[in-house]
Amino acid sequence: MKNQHFFLDALRHCQAPIDLDLIGPIDDEPYWTECQQLIAALPPHLTVSHRGEVVHAELMTRLAGYDLVVLPSRGENFGHAVVEAWAAGCPVLVSDRTPWRGLAADGVGWDVPLDRARWVGALERCAAMTDVELLPMRKQSIARAHRVWHDGVDGAQALQELIVLKAGGRTTEGAAERRVAHDPVRT
Repeated sequence: MKNQHFFLDALRHCQAPIDLDLIGPIDDEPYWTECQQLIAALPPHLTVSHRGEVVHAELMTRLAGYDLVVLPSRGENFGHAVVEAWAAGCPVLVSDRTPWRGLAADGVGWDVPLDRARWVGALERCAAMTDVELLPMRKQSIARAHRVWHDGVDGAQALQELIVLKAGGRTTEGAAERRVAHDPVRT
């Protein structure tokens, strides 16, 4: 579901030097073995390290040290990792199969279809960014996380607004400002 094979294949085609840390537990040993084979075949300017599971108390500090969090998921209902990355001041690169859209326009990252060429292009653009270019994105990311946590709607309200949005109508006063584009989860 997290689509690491796809991401490692896209990474293989990048010309820019990239250091990638994979964070999280190994839940599927055969899949991880395949990932390790893909990692071993990467060119030397691409490095990948598995950092394992990170305790939540250390997560924000760890995320704040990265330039980008990547989630090439085949589907997310919410994507808590996205909001955690933003809260740490880290932009994201996610698939178009999460509820997060318009990220480039908001200056908090990119939402890209699961197409290898488009992901390679996005990764190359991110790798070429300077600290000066990245700083405003970091600030916008923190502001976006704040809005999600403090100005969001509850699950029932979000579902109602989604249904009305898809039907082309309006809901309660102020709902237009809180709408989130959503694609059904595809596996």
